[in-house]
Amino acid sequence: MQARRTLKTWLDAKSSLFFWYNFCILLNGLIYKINVMTYVKKISGEQFIFDVIMKELEIVGSGLSFKNLKELEEWTKEHPKWFTEYEFSTKEQYYEWRDYFYSHFYDWQPKRVKKREMEREFQWCNLCWGLKYGFDYEELYEENKK
Repeated sequence: MQARRTLKTWLDAKSSLFFWYNFCILLNGLIYKINVMTYVKKISGEQFIFDVIMKELEIVGSGLSFKNLKELEEWTKEHPKWFTEYEFSTKEQYYEWRDYFYSHFYDWQPKRVKKREMEREFQWCNLCWGLKYGFDYEELYEENKK
């Protein structure tokens, strides 16, 4: 009788371990699926850059509008120095463009991207497609140091 109880408790413990092991595997699979679903991009990288450039041109009051990236590329071939024709005349225009980039960044990248990486992406975007400044850049540098 004693041996039977021991065997029964051993089987119960074994089955409960088996149950928890399978439960953990199932839970990990669900967490993975949830993470994969949250990392789906809402817009492509090209569309994001196009939107950022269009917002930049809208802020400086250029009056230019394009329907898609191909039109913008064709126009830039005709006007290779287009970025020198327009400028951010005030810091507020620059900050408005930066805030637009930050607020729409997570439509392009997953939420797990840290703010520091987002700021670095903005700096690269500003380097590649940013307009020149009509104000002293040192003012921005001093404000960012604070």
